[in-house]
Amino acid sequence: MLTNEQMIPTALPELAKARRLKRKIAETFAKGGCVQVVTHLKITTYLPQHAEMFKFDRFSAYVTRGKHLDCIDFATIRFGLPR
Repeated sequence: MLTNEQMIPTALPELAKARRLKRKIAETFAKGGCVQVVTHLKITTYLPQHAEMFKFDRFSAYVTRGKHLDCIDFATIRFGLPR
């Protein structure tokens, strides 16, 4: 078993990416900003009251669409803050 000192910090980049995205979304909503999820066909803007629509597991990020979860790992995520 590896100790903490032996672990490479970037050994699991997918896990680190999901954690960073979760933190960034929470910070943006805490400041009253908006989050845009951009695909090739659609741009969806989420406001702070939509924060519960974002779900995360160990390696991926999802947003709810009705009763379904859409994976947003490969979508472009934009963050906007109020002036």
